[in-house]
Amino acid sequence: MKSNYTDAEIVVAIRGGEEEKNAMITWIYQNSSYQNPIFGYIRNNSNNSNNSNPQLKELEIDEIYRNGIMQLVSNILRKKYKEGNSIGAYLFGICRLLWLNSLKSKKEPFIEPLEEGKVKANIESSEVAFLSQEKNSIIQRLLKLLGEPCRTVLKLWTLSYSMKEIAEKVGYKSAGMARKKKHQCLNRLKDIIKENPDLTTYLKK
Repeated sequence: MKSNYTDAEIVVAIRGGEEEKNAMITWIYQNSSYQNPIFGYIRNNSNNSNNSNPQLKELEIDEIYRNGIMQLVSNILRKKYKEGNSIGAYLFGICRLLWLNSLKSKKEPFIEPLEEGKVKANIESSEVAFLSQEKNSIIQRLLKLLGEPCRTVLKLWTLSYSMKEIAEKVGYKSAGMARKKKHQCLNRLKDIIKENPDLTTYLKK
């Protein structure tokens, strides 16, 4: 399998042979660019939910994600997926609906079938939410690549901490040293962005 596929290539693979379809399902499941926005969205909104349901555990979110992928595959095979829609946003919309259904009633064993119209109605809002979660995921990955102490220095700087406060928190002797480190970290971040253009595609949208 390649490291990346276009939406059109995903559709072709799913509509291909059984082996090719199963390989693509595994690739989608393991792809963090699809998984992270969905997991992040459900985690974040579960905390603020007005429903009586407790916060979904990781295994429950994983089950929603797996079911969402199978619904995506089914819609592609039955040609209910309209080519041209973002696979990521489409899958996000399906998982969002599955999650909302689960919040309605944990006692209800039957999950209402997801019709094309229902998915379409959520595509636009799901696209926005998907991109928002994706951007946050990419920013976190860039910061992880940046490493410490740069990660902490830049986080404090973006939170409007003064150079003196940053120096005290990180352990530098003066605000001047903290300022110098901030510039070094920003230059390092620029280098990481140049080295990983794939991680910054969504940040430009």
